[in-house]
Amino acid sequence: MLERSLEIICVNAPGRIFGCQWSVIAQQLSLPSGRLDILLSDNAGSIQVIELKKGSANISALEQVARYKLDLEHSFPKKSVSASILANSIPESVRRKANQMSIKCIELPMQKIDQIRQEFGIDDSILLGNRKIQGILYGGQTRKLQAGSVSNAEAYQAMPECIRKYLVTLEESENFRIYSMKMQTVILYREIKVGGINRIHRGGCAYIASGVVNSVQIANTLEALGFKEMNDGRSHYWYETGWNNCDEIKNAISLVSGNIEDIFNKLKN
Repeated sequence: MLERSLEIICVNAPGRIFGCQWSVIAQQLSLPSGRLDILLSDNAGSIQVIELKKGSANISALEQVARYKLDLEHSFPKKSVSASILANSIPESVRRKANQMSIKCIELPMQKIDQIRQEFGIDDSILLGNRKIQGILYGGQTRKLQAGSVSNAEAYQAMPECIRKYLVTLEESENFRIYSMKMQTVILYREIKVGGINRIHRGGCAYIASGVVNSVQIANTLEALGFKEMNDGRSHYWYETGWNNCDEIKNAISLVSGNIEDIFNKLKN
């Protein structure tokens, strides 16, 4: 079984696998140290990172999920964050190491997977379909500064004054981080990519990452603000507007960053 199929089964039956108090709030979400598989939240507002491994779990999976846990603790310091690995089998040596690292082990053998598939009606067509469930955070990109990147101050010089001032204000805000590359400037909120400014394409534009647009209501609001859904002809989608639409861009960033707060806090309320 592919890890992708394992993920689809988990997000279609989270209460059965992780416990009835847990709900999925993110899939394949990029963090500074990599891309997590599944992120859960419970009724108390705690969050749990899940790292999936087909077959037998290994020590590297523990190290991987531990890094994601640290990322989220840094982004959400007031949250209780836990980490788990899920695999078809978990060797005793991995269990011992996981216990030392305070990481939970969830073993899901094929026999139990078959039972869950039958119980929840997860047939082959679902396993071959879209892995993403509606209403969650998804994807994004949070690459660290690389060779060839430029300073924000330099990148801002190519932008309209209103956008330049707005980005400087965001840089001074507690939960935003901004970094610039040769072609674009990326906006992160709590280390989750929400959008950015592309200084080269189409004469300069702003965009919102599709992964933080998790409802029809948000998509419709972006459309009302003048953002158009775009794609690269494959699987990459985003929402875009000209960078002269400064007020609309501000409203869009406020909308999707607020959406992230809501996703991480709604189950607590």
